[in-house]
Amino acid sequence: MKKIRVALCISGEMRRWPNCHNSVMNLSTPYSIKFLNRHNNAPPNEPPPEEIDYELHTFIHTWDQITYSKKQTTWELNLRKDKLDHKEMIDKIKPKAIQIESKDALDVYIELFKKNKDFRECEDIEKKIKLTNYTCLSQFYSMRKCHDLRRKYQEEHNVEYDIVIRTRSDILIKEFKKQSVFHVLHKLAVFDDNKKKHVCTGKTPLLYCPWIYGDHRLHTIMEYALMLGRPATFDKIFKGFPEKLPKTAGFGNTSHGVLYDHIHNDHTYIRAPIPLHYSLDHHPVEMVEDPCNQDIITGLPNEEGGKAPKLAVVAEGDETDIAIGEENAIKDKNDISEKDIPTPKKGVAVKGMTDGGS
Repeated sequence: MKKIRVALCISGEMRRWPNCHNSVMNLSTPYSIKFLNRHNNAPPNEPPPEEIDYELHTFIHTWDQITYSKKQTTWELNLRKDKLDHKEMIDKIKPKAIQIESKDALDVYIELFKKNKDFRECEDIEKKIKLTNYTCLSQFYSMRKCHDLRRKYQEEHNVEYDIVIRTRSDILIKEFKKQSVFHVLHKLAVFDDNKKKHVCTGKTPLLYCPWIYGDHRLHTIMEYALMLGRPATFDKIFKGFPEKLPKTAGFGNTSHGVLYDHIHNDHTYIRAPIPLHYSLDHHPVEMVEDPCNQDIITGLPNEEGGKAPKLAVVAEGDETDIAIGEENAIKDKNDISEKDIPTPKKGVAVKGMTDGGS
């Protein structure tokens, strides 16, 4: 029997968490549910579902707040929801592990990046980081912490993942491309064979993302809202991250450029498009960030209520490890495919996905 384990790592504010629930449902089988319902069998030359030992494990790092992406008329208005415990989301998704933190956890990183003059002298920098998407420091931190949860579970339960997927709450993952997890495994296996006679060998980390392109300011940028690779690739990307970044986004470059430089300079092979069918439930536009300017983002996220304790509490159940504190079906819209890779326009760095998942 073929054994396949997939880790789905969800991070950032849970503005549209029903997308996450639907993504989990859509990835819960090795073949597209739609395909199986239509054909009642596996694709040609692939094993039937009953001969595959397939499991999807979900990991979530999020915040106890929901904020607006752009500054409102007062800072107080930026905080839409506070002290969330995300109970409904946890009950629906049943992640293997989840960590909910206050954004006070970012204080140490804010102090660290004050070594950069532009960052240090930016007015209200602490509020901009905690209450908007400015610099994307909160998003970077959340991505790293989510993968820490995956690594910890992986080590404690002796699990080997074949695929790791990074996503956020405004992305709806519909299915694997070609309606089969084996297509994704084939794409990832391109560098697995050390005997292949080219520069990239089995030791070369391979990462898939939706798109990569060069903008009019001579920056190479990538979309990181959705990424896919082997566990070792993400281990490499998030080692010492985000503290090892020379600077945050927001001072002459977008987060898309900062992350591309970080990943590519660390000798990771980046490919596009990602072998997933997915959609985005809003179409924001991000301008290249000048110092102290906010991202321009349209679309209002969904909300949820609830309260969360501020002190650290760790609870273990049959399915979910929950860490709260500082210590530890949406309707399809606008499918995005290879033909949707954006074309740069004057003054615009990214059209399509943007820094929407703090």
